[in-house]
Amino acid sequence: MAETRAALAQNSLFIAQQFRQRIALCWPALRFGPAVGAKPRCRAARGISGTGAGRLCDPPAGHDRLDQIRAWTLLVRAWKCGVVQLKGAVARMKCLRVYSTADGESHFDEVEIPTTSRQVHPNAAAFAVSAKYAASGIRFTHIPAGARQVDWHTVPERVLTVRLDGSAEYQTSDGDERRVPAGSFVLSEDVDGKGHKSLHAPETQTVLWISLPQGLAKPDAE
Repeated sequence: MAETRAALAQNSLFIAQQFRQRIALCWPALRFGPAVGAKPRCRAARGISGTGAGRLCDPPAGHDRLDQIRAWTLLVRAWKCGVVQLKGAVARMKCLRVYSTADGESHFDEVEIPTTSRQVHPNAAAFAVSAKYAASGIRFTHIPAGARQVDWHTVPERVLTVRLDGSAEYQTSDGDERRVPAGSFVLSEDVDGKGHKSLHAPETQTVLWISLPQGLAKPDAE
């Protein structure tokens, strides 16, 4: 099951990369020509010398009308898949979460983190930014090569672990397993009960431990 999830995650990442690459190739046609059927806005589009009331602006050199159609199609598909965001739109990140129930068992689920497209820097692409969450501390952790398995354990407090490099496999007491690759983050909230165990990749790893007293349930500020 864990291998299937990992394969699906890798496939989703590959699809996202392909979308971005293809959109980048079509972007000039998308920027310079409106979608087919759009209301003309420029004098050239209105057909000054003819009847072209519904005529579209000509695409730039090296692009044709089919490029425009492909570009818009790709953009819509990518937006629906969450690969790109429209300006000002609300999207959501997902964070893997480990938690315990009253019977002491531990489980996985996902926390959705709403983000909004914001112009953080002038003359730069908009970023997908979340609200602020309260953190009480941060630790920089170096996991040596060969650490391998860490048996069943709980966490002393709610903590968000951000894996900068290396990977690990987590297992909860209900038997579920998840692989956490480099660049991922996990919210551990199993402060009591049976806890979870982890199997680390053989290489050296760098992990940030960020203490989140309130978890990710409620932002501290916008």
